[in-house]
Amino acid sequence: NTAVNDRVLTTETAWRHLLRAETEAAIFFGAENWRRISEAWIEPDLEDTDLAFEVASRLVDYVSVIEPARS
Repeated sequence: NTAVNDRVLTTETAWRHLLRAETEAAIFFGAENWRRISEAWIEPDLEDTDLAFEVASRLVDYVSVIEPARS
């Protein structure tokens, strides 16, 4: 996980502007030996009917931008 994360971070300038400032490269929540490139949504409104679409859209953003940098 760390090796892949480090490789993706070498291309950060190419994808950072696409994922916005909320994106963090950090330790995975609750697992010191794992790394993540993600954002934390603190207390999202779970009653919001558009939330699922927003989450899905962000997931597509991450996969589209990070996957090419992963290999």
